[in-house]
Parts: sequence; structure tokens; C-alpha cells
Amino acid sequence: MTYIGFDLGDGESCVAFLTLDTVIEPRILSVSGSMSFLSAVADYQGEPLVGSMALSTQGAQNVSIRFKSRVRRDPDGALEDVRRFVRGVTQQLRAAQELEPFDQCKTTVGCPAGWNDSLRARYRTLCEEAGLPNVTLTSESRAAFLYAKNARGLQADTDFLAGSTLVIDIGSSTLDFAYVVDGREHGVGTFGDTHLGGGVLDECILEEAIRSAPPAEREKIEAVFRQSPTWRSHALYAARKVKEAYFLNEEKYESEPCIGSVRIYYDGKQELFFRLTPEVIWQICRQPVAELENRSFLASLQDALNRARQQTAQNPPQTVVLTGGASRMAFFRAQCRETFPEAKLICCPEPEFSIARGLAYAGRTDELLKAFREEIHLYLSGNAVEEAARAQLPALLHALSELFTSLIAQQCAAPAADAWRDGSLRTLQQMREQIARDSRQLLLQPQTQQQMRATAAQWLENVQDMLQTQVDAICIRYKIPCEMMRLPPPELRPDGALASGKLLDIDALRMIETVVGAIVAAVGAALCGGAGLALLMEGPLGLLAGAAIGVVAALLGKPALESLLMRADLPMPMRKMMRKGALVSPRSLAKMEKQLETALGADSALSAQIVSDVAKELDAFIERLAAKTEIRLT
Repeated sequence: MTYIGFDLGDGESCVAFLTLDTVIEPRILSVSGSMSFLSAVADYQGEPLVGSMALSTQGAQNVSIRFKSRVRRDPDGALEDVRRFVRGVTQQLRAAQELEPFDQCKTTVGCPAGWNDSLRARYRTLCEEAGLPNVTLTSESRAAFLYAKNARGLQADTDFLAGSTLVIDIGSSTLDFAYVVDGREHGVGTFGDTHLGGGVLDECILEEAIRSAPPAEREKIEAVFRQSPTWRSHALYAARKVKEAYFLNEEKYESEPCIGSVRIYYDGKQELFFRLTPEVIWQICRQPVAELENRSFLASLQDALNRARQQTAQNPPQTVVLTGGASRMAFFRAQCRETFPEAKLICCPEPEFSIARGLAYAGRTDELLKAFREEIHLYLSGNAVEEAARAQLPALLHALSELFTSLIAQQCAAPAADAWRDGSLRTLQQMREQIARDSRQLLLQPQTQQQMRATAAQWLENVQDMLQTQVDAICIRYKIPCEMMRLPPPELRPDGALASGKLLDIDALRMIETVVGAIVAAVGAALCGGAGLALLMEGPLGLLAGAAIGVVAALLGKPALESLLMRADLPMPMRKMMRKGALVSPRSLAKMEKQLETALGADSALSAQIVSDVAKELDAFIERLAAKTEIRLT
């Protein structure tokens, strides 16, 4: 797949292209013999001519330049010129071998950030009707941002996207801003002035040249321009070339004037001269301009920069990136430095190419992100997260059983057994009831809850490790840096809660009742299980007790025997024969832990809830992470 970036500028235009798998910067295509070609169109023998050929071909008619700046105030007339221009460019692009098959290419065309949806839709339709394949629009300031993000030639810090960045694109007809925080257009996003650009100076320089002409010559030139817009376009182009020459080498013209001229052959012959010096430029930049509501060019620029500073005041830009042909003007760069003194200023080395390259990046980025979005959605809807959580569930149940058994045995079961041994509790039933009460209180304590969450967090990290491998594979397929979709390890806040959400705060009372019930059953089994009771005692009496219990169990049945034993008030000599710490012996702990793990796993509703809640949280988190990744790349 090939992605075309078409920067249709008011003064000059540029076309770049990028393939899906290339790792180099987008390449610039030559149109009408130029990499950056004049935005001019003319009719010649029924076909459109574009670029310098529109002005230099003898017999060309209906010459038009600066048509993009007229789109807002004269959409019908200006858009027809745009249509002719795009058609002429398309004819040349079709012949480019690099773009074959042309109709399968995807084209991203830039437009000012200030254009509304209606105008954008009309503009896009026009471009497709003129022959461009598969057209999408994006703001020129966004393109500048993507170029700054991807360009190898910029001396930008590798982590400049981690802070706030203001991209300023000043072209011939517009001044656009893209405000980027944490790698995404934030809050105000793209904004700007759709009437303020370097083309305003072209008009001012032309008017200054006309004013400076001898009166008789001036009247003839003004008459020609009223009658022939084509000749005025020729003169305006000459003014633009002189302006560009001046700002490309301002140091040179501090001591000598920058001179140019244009010859007009319409009703006789006239010649218009241009003479630029620092004083003339300063005068032009400070004079009122009707197109700017009688504000000067310099004041209008400063107003726009001040508005940008106000709109970004809560998080001032740490980096300011300048692009667009007019960004070469030294006084504009100085204004930017003065308006954002704390920011690092980065100037695009080839501003005439940066927007086209950024548009090519935008086309590929949007295509990849669309496919990425679809695969992430398919991945999450396919229960992959739930399956990972279910696969790891036995490990969680084992870890929780080990934790709860140790805590309850040491802090609840052992003290209750000692109380029964010393006679403070009359029956084993009372001992079991105390263990149940103390266990519930223990499990509700913040410290225990924090230990539970810490165990859950470690387990959750293992689940995420399984998922990360799968997510990384998706990222690699769509050329998205894996670190942008990195699942961070679960973190516990100081209060013990998981910072990532409600993970493992699942119906705490249900979990507690299940644990308590299993522990009590395990203790009962240890106390009443025939040989189990014998283990609580020592010596021959313990052996006799075990044998007697076996005989009685055979006569009465095990349930009846257990009920009898639990309610019996055993004599103190028998109690004293219980080994101190018997309930926390390795054998007893292992038995209780196994029984607890079995009980937790057997509670299908609890297991299902754990898997469901974890999957729901991680699904939502991955989806948010993917959305943030998309925005950081757009």
C-alpha cells in the first residue's frame, strides 16, 4: 500500500509518498519539474497546467494563484480553481511509476484547522472528483505534529511527546496551531487563523511596488490588473519570489537591497520593480492591512501567538515546533521565542516539505490504527483475557489458601485450641464457633485485606504477563511501539487498594464466608476425624481414643459421632493431653490448606465472579490503553 500526502498550499504545494513497510522518511515527488511547486493553474488546449508552467507557457489562459486563501470568502470561484489545480496535479501523479497502481493509493490532503465540517466535506469531494484516489482530510497542523514526531532531521528530544508541545504551522494563507500534551492533541487541539499567512505579505509587497512606480506607469499597471487577473497573478508570483529570496538570506540584505521585477505585456509593455530592505519589510509588516481588518501583519501575528499562549496557559508548551514556508522569517521566530521564552524552539529544516511528509505519515498512521483498533476489539471480544484469568485461577486459589490458612491457624485456631485445652471453652463446638468468629474479624481487618490484595496483585501480574505477549504481537503487526501498550504491574495504594481499579475487591463478604466455612470444616475434620482426634493427644490414651472412636463410629455412624464429640464436655486430663500447637503443626496446616483450596475451587460462583471481574477490569484497561495509544499516534 502507498500513502500519498498532498500539501495543497496557497503559495506552493508539495506531494510526498510513503509505503506501508518503509522505514525511511516519505519521499517527495516532482510535479512540473519541481519538488515544491507553485500553486498556480491555467488552461491550455483544454487541459490544466500547474506550477510554473501555468505562468510560463505561452497561450495559457485563466491563470490563477492564491486560490486556497479565497476558499472561505469566495468558495464557488476558488474551489473551481482548486478543482482545476488538483486535476492537473493528478494527471502528473498518475504517470509516476512510484505510485502504481495509482487507484489503490490512499491520499491524505491537508486543510486549515479552522475549516468547518461542511467546508471540509466539500473540499474532500472536490479532490476525489478531480481524480485523487481514496481521499481523507487532516489538519495541516496535525500533519506538522506527525512530521515533528517522526522526522529524523529534527533535533527534538526523543521524549518530547511526554511533555506539552505546540506546533505552529505558518503557510501562505493560514496560521495553524496543534497543542499536544502527553503525545495527544489536548483540550483545544488544533486551532488558528484562517486568514493570516505569508501570502498577506505577497500582496503588501505587490502594492508597495505599485505605489513606488512613477504615476503614469502606476496608472497603466493598475488598469491592466483590473482588466486581466492573469497578469496580476504573474506580478503577485514575482512579489512572492522576491520575498522568499529576502527571507532566505536576511543577513545578506541588511547591507544591500533584494531586487526583482516583472514585465507585463498586455496593453503595451510595463515593468514593475520590487526593492526589499529591512526598512521596507519593517514598514510593510507594521502597516494596516484591509484583509486583516486594518490590523498590521506584525500585530496580527502577535495577537495569534498571545491567544495560543492563553489557551495553553494551564500547561505551557515545553517545546515549540515551527514549520511552514513562512516560518523562515526571522522576526516571526523572534516573536515565538519572546511569546514562549521557557520553551525549546525547533525549526523544521525543510518547512516546504514537512506538511506533505506529515500528511503521508497521517495516511499510514490512520490506516494502521484502524486495523489495530479492529484487531484489539476482536481480541477483547474473543474472551482472551477471561481465558488467561481462568488459566491462572488455580494459582490464585492456592496462594490465597496458603495465606488464609497461615493467618487463621496462627491467630485464631491455635488460641482457641489453647482455650479449650485450658478449660476456658467447654466444648469443641464452642472452640469451633470462636474460630469462626475470630476468623471473620481477622479477614475483615485492613491489614489482612491488604495482604490479600498484595497476593492478588502478584497473581494479576502473572495474568498480565500472559496477555502482554499476545498484545505485543498485535502491536508488532501494526508498527506500534510495544511500550505504548505496556500493561503496567498492579500497584497497591497506601490504603492497600489496587490502584488499577476494583480488582479483587470482589464481593469481600462472599469471599470471607467461603474461607471461614472452609477453615471451620477443616478444623472440624481435624478434630473429629477419628485418627485426627488421636493426633491431638499423646501416648497410649491417644491411641486408645483413636481405637475407641473407630469402634463407636462403626456402631453410631460418623455424623452422629462427630455431633457427640463436638458437644461433649471432655474431662481436663483428656484436654491436657492435647499437644500444644497441634492445630498449627505442618501436617494440620497442610490438611487445612488443601481443604480450603478445594472449597474455594468448588465454589463455582465465586470462581466465576473472580474471572469475570478480573476480565472486565483488564478488558476495559486494555481498551483504554489502546484508545490512548491511538491518540498518541494521531
